[in-house]
Amino acid sequence: MVESWGVIVHRMQGRPKTGVDPATGVPGVKYVDQANYYVPIADVNLQANGYLAGSPVVYVQKIHDDFFPPPYGQYGAFPLGAAYPLASFNTVGGAQPHDGARFQTVYRDQDCSPSRDALAGTLLDLYRLSWAPIGGNVTTDAYDNISVHCAHSTYRPMTTQNGAGADFPLSGLTSPFDYSTWEALVKTNTKPCTADCSYAEGPNYWDTLVPVVPPGTPYKITQGSLFTPPFDDHPYCPWPTFTTIFQYNNGDIPAQEKLLRKAINDNYTCFGAPPWLDRRKYDSRPDYDNLGGDSLLVEYRIRPQTTNISRANGFTFSIGILIVQTPNFRVFSVGSPGMTMNPDDMTVQESRCAIGNNSAPSNSNNGDNDRYFAAFDYVKTTSIITSPFVRVYPSTTSSPDFQPAIVSPAPSDQPEGTQVKLEFQGANNNKGAGATDLSTDVNIADGKGNLAFRATFVGNVTTLLLPNFDLIEIPYLRPLGD
Repeated sequence: MVESWGVIVHRMQGRPKTGVDPATGVPGVKYVDQANYYVPIADVNLQANGYLAGSPVVYVQKIHDDFFPPPYGQYGAFPLGAAYPLASFNTVGGAQPHDGARFQTVYRDQDCSPSRDALAGTLLDLYRLSWAPIGGNVTTDAYDNISVHCAHSTYRPMTTQNGAGADFPLSGLTSPFDYSTWEALVKTNTKPCTADCSYAEGPNYWDTLVPVVPPGTPYKITQGSLFTPPFDDHPYCPWPTFTTIFQYNNGDIPAQEKLLRKAINDNYTCFGAPPWLDRRKYDSRPDYDNLGGDSLLVEYRIRPQTTNISRANGFTFSIGILIVQTPNFRVFSVGSPGMTMNPDDMTVQESRCAIGNNSAPSNSNNGDNDRYFAAFDYVKTTSIITSPFVRVYPSTTSSPDFQPAIVSPAPSDQPEGTQVKLEFQGANNNKGAGATDLSTDVNIADGKGNLAFRATFVGNVTTLLLPNFDLIEIPYLRPLGD
């Protein structure tokens, strides 16, 4: 019976070295014991000798302004700034109540990521967001009830021009705020936002809209709250403290998004064309390339209040294209005197659709290419490392029955405040042909001749300690006669 057992062993001997996996052609990290490579490089701690560990816990700030611009695009600070959503629509000067606002803006991956390509395929925890006030100063204001939300967006507004207009005017945000509203527009061929599906190239976001600052949060703006980042002349004002971090998927296009887009495009059309386009794959020029992944969508909701606000505060921004307003980097609905709007009331059009000023709504002109300056504060705690597919021995084994993994050090012995999760995947060869889904149950790979694991490591943000593995063994039972 001894000969009916086998084991796949991953021993992390020696210092990890980078290279290219000969089986897949993908860059990765190699240890002495395996011929193939662990990926991605950015998530492997290359300083951990003899261990598989995630990249170190680090804090990093990304500034998005004219002092730290993306590698392309127009970035001169517009002197007059923009009031929405800190102010609602009003033609009267001076302090006034706020009549409510729902506002969305999108930051392309190259705008919000600290390093889109170097960190490709990694996760970054966004824990604070700040804005640049007009002129570098603020007037004290108190808001009774705001919230801030984040999600992933497939939109990457393109700022290249064809004559006086944009090459792709619909490559930015569109009127339906939420995925469900856009989905209704596509599936039912109705017009929940007045415009039909030809005015959109997809949803503004595709995953969960995460309330990082929850509804009901008061917000006070003061001059003493401002800070100036190193090597930057723009002071910044932080939004309220996040109660929930947003885990931004840097430089990658998630499988769930691809499947969702394929399901929509396989079943529905927009005047004979796919309703959900992906501009990232259409061109190799810098503004269009597919090296990165999702953009970051940020939403602000400000509920109506009778307490006056100064209406003197606003955002420093740059204009994407000087001559035209599209593509939209921002879309919004704002209330007006005598016509307040509740951004949470999904029974009214202005809360589901970006209509602009609700006293004179315009669905075809609900936003523009104003690009708000911002400071993004991230902490990198999470690393997701995938092993190579390793063949069971002997190669003639027809149907291995995999058993629970043996891990050293054990997950229970990892540093306090850290987390480890192991998932497994089977395939027909070492390139991943016919791969199963990932599962924490290794039995998902039963019957497959090659096995890989995916390890999710979460470090401790206080101690900066990391979990790590020295040895992973996956036993398997061979049918008698193999």
